[in-house]
Amino acid sequence: MQNHVTEVVDEDVNYNPASFNEDKYKDQVAAFEYLYDNPEFRNTDSLLLAFYNQTQADNIGVFNSVDKLNQSGEYINAISVLNGISVENLMEQYQKYTLGLALNFAFNSDYQLTQADSVELLNIAYTPLNIGGIGVLNARALLGLEVDIQSTGYRLMNPESQPTSVASSVESAQDNVIKTLVFDSKGCLVLEGISFTNTEYRNFLSEGVYTIKIIKTNSTNIRKISIIK
Repeated sequence: MQNHVTEVVDEDVNYNPASFNEDKYKDQVAAFEYLYDNPEFRNTDSLLLAFYNQTQADNIGVFNSVDKLNQSGEYINAISVLNGISVENLMEQYQKYTLGLALNFAFNSDYQLTQADSVELLNIAYTPLNIGGIGVLNARALLGLEVDIQSTGYRLMNPESQPTSVASSVESAQDNVIKTLVFDSKGCLVLEGISFTNTEYRNFLSEGVYTIKIIKTNSTNIRKISIIK
């Protein structure tokens, strides 16, 4: 880990051009967190210390401060510091948004998600981790979702036809389906059964965005659908 941190600080890492910004940012976060937890190592080299001091003043360090305030129960201070962050990329945007909601829940046990928040969290939750970062995990935790790689893959490969293609694969293997659970945007269970067709979803559900959890013999798939009437 120390070798990799040194390579990150020296900008001596060869990143995939297709994901250069995301991979570099994640490495910078990891390097800062390691240096934060290991002061004896960061003080062994002036470049490491300079990187740490600079990153501590940047958004990465400020997000770290918010986390520490949250862990110590200083929710008001954490919210104040978080609100002062001007995000610079999608990962930071998702992190700030989801952290803000999590802090509101921590500070106020009666806090409720708005419809807009629920829809936005669902969109974030189904964003691939390598694109959305820690905010994706935060969104899934807030909604209580377990998103498998397969369902995310469908969304990436063919978002236009994802609902139809996934439903067809489920219907072709109904003997393996144990239970199908449908949750609304607030996370409330609104429909339960073995398996449903697209027509049945439209008949049973009102307009809105829903999360479908399909429990099979050896796996669990999660996807979302939009009902428009």
